[in-house]
Amino acid sequence: MQFCFEMDQETWKKAFATFCPRCVVRLFCHDWKVLKMSEKDIVNFLAENNDEQIETSFLEIEQRRSLQVTELQNGNGDEMNATTDFLCISCLGILMTPFLEDCSQKVAETVANDNYTFNRFQCFYFLPHQLFVSDKVSQDTAKQLFGVNAVENEAHDVKEIFKILMEPLVTAKLKVPRSIDANFEIAINISHREAEKKVLPVMKSKSPRSFTHGKGKHPAKRLKPLDGVSIAQVKHAISKISVEELREMSSSLSQPCKVEAIQLNHSSVYVGGRYNKYSRTLPQTPWIIDGKRKLENSVQEFLGGPIKDAFRADGYNFSSSGREDVDVRMLGTGRPYLIELINPRFPSVPQAKILEIEKKINEQTSDISSSGLQIVSKTDCKRLKEGEEEKTKSYYALCRFIHPPRQTQLEKLGQLKDLTDVEIKQTTPVRVLHRRPLAVRIRTIHKISLRGFDDNKQFFKLELSTQAGTYIKEFVHSDFGRTSPSLRDFVDADVDIIELDVQSVDVVWPPGFK
Repeated sequence: MQFCFEMDQETWKKAFATFCPRCVVRLFCHDWKVLKMSEKDIVNFLAENNDEQIETSFLEIEQRRSLQVTELQNGNGDEMNATTDFLCISCLGILMTPFLEDCSQKVAETVANDNYTFNRFQCFYFLPHQLFVSDKVSQDTAKQLFGVNAVENEAHDVKEIFKILMEPLVTAKLKVPRSIDANFEIAINISHREAEKKVLPVMKSKSPRSFTHGKGKHPAKRLKPLDGVSIAQVKHAISKISVEELREMSSSLSQPCKVEAIQLNHSSVYVGGRYNKYSRTLPQTPWIIDGKRKLENSVQEFLGGPIKDAFRADGYNFSSSGREDVDVRMLGTGRPYLIELINPRFPSVPQAKILEIEKKINEQTSDISSSGLQIVSKTDCKRLKEGEEEKTKSYYALCRFIHPPRQTQLEKLGQLKDLTDVEIKQTTPVRVLHRRPLAVRIRTIHKISLRGFDDNKQFFKLELSTQAGTYIKEFVHSDFGRTSPSLRDFVDADVDIIELDVQSVDVVWPPGFK
C-alpha cells in the first residue's frame, strides 16, 4: 500500500498541530485499513511510507502539548491561550481514541443502568452540525497546507468513519452483535454546545431561508436529534456562505465535542387477549370530558396497567375490536383486545409469567376479566381490524313498550324471527355526533328473535345478530327516525331499550384462541 507525499518536516508539524492523525489520512485517501488504525499506528504508517521524520514531528507536537498542560497545572502557563485538550479542527475530537472509548463506555453504562433485555442492537448517530462546517473549512485548510493536488475532494464522511470505529467498541462492551433489523435501538447524541451558541446563530442570520426547510424524518420514530435542526437545513446554509466566512465563525471554537445523551428504545411488543365486562358503570377507555374525569376506572386501565408493569414498558396503547357503551356489558367469550407496549425493557416473558399477569388482572376487580392472554406478532395485529365491518356480533337486549301494547303489536313482535338479513340505514346517532362525523351507514340485521316477556308483556327480551358497527340502541328506538327501518317500525309501536349485553364478537383472536 503506497501513501507518499513530498512534504517537509515543518509541514507535517503544521498538519499534526491542526488535525488528528486520522483526519490527516482522511483528507488524503480513502483506504479504510489505514482509517481504522490507532492514531499511533497511523503515524507509524505515514513514517514508513514517507519519511521517518514524520514520527518525530508528531512526537514534538505531542510533547509541546504535554508541556503546556503541565505549565497550566503548575500555575505558570497562560490560561487564556493554554488548552488541556487538542482540538482537531476537522472532526472536533470525535475520531480520536479517548473520545471513542469514553463514548462506548457511556453507552454500555446507560444500557446496564436501564436493565434492558436484548440479543441484538442497532445504533443511530446524531452528530453536531458543526462537523459539516468544520469539514468544509478543514478541506480548504488542507489544500492550503499540503497543496491543492494532494487533497482528495471526496474524503470519507466523519460520521461514516465514526460509525465504523464505534460499532466494534460497543459490540465488545455489550457482548451482543449489531444487526440492522434489531429491535433494540441505541441513539448516540453528540453535541458541540459552543458551536451551537457561536456558529449556528450566525449561520441562521446569514442564510435565514435555509432554516425554513422541513426537518426531515428518521427511521427510529422515538429517537430524534436533540436540537431539532436537520442536516438538510445546515447543508443548505453552508452552500450559501463562503469558506472564509465559515472559517471566521469557527475560529473561536476551543472545546471538543461531548456525549450529550444516550437514548434507548426497544420496538413495541404486542400482547393480545379477550376481555369481559360485567359492570354497567365502567367505560372501556378513560372517560374525560372537558378535561375532567367522570369515572375512576376503565377497562383499558385494568388491562393495560399490569401488562405494562410486567414488561417494564414506558407506556402502552390500547385497541379493541369495537367498543361497548359504558352501560353495556360484554359477556360470552369476550371482546378481542390488543396492548401495544411502548419501549419495553423485557420484550419477551415466559408463558408462566403471562398466566401470572392475567391472574393479577382478574384479581383486581369483579368488573372485568381477561382470557387468552398471549404475546402476538405485529403481523397478527392486522387481524384485529381486518374486515371490521364484516364481522358478526350478537346481543341480548331488554326492551319495553312505552305504552301498553296492542295484540297486533305483540304478534308483530313474534314475527320478527322471520326477518333475515335486513338492510338498514343509520344516520350518525345524536348521542355520538360530538365525536363522529355526520354520515349515513348501511348495516345489516342478520337475525332477530324474541326470548320472552314479563308478566305484563310490557317488557321483552330480544336476541339479535348483526353486522359489526350497528348501533343497536338506535335500531330499537329509531333515534328520532335517523335509523330506518327500526324495531319501532317493525312492531308499529314506540319502544325503548333498557339494557344491552354483547354476547359475542366473532373474530378469531388472539391467534389460536378457542
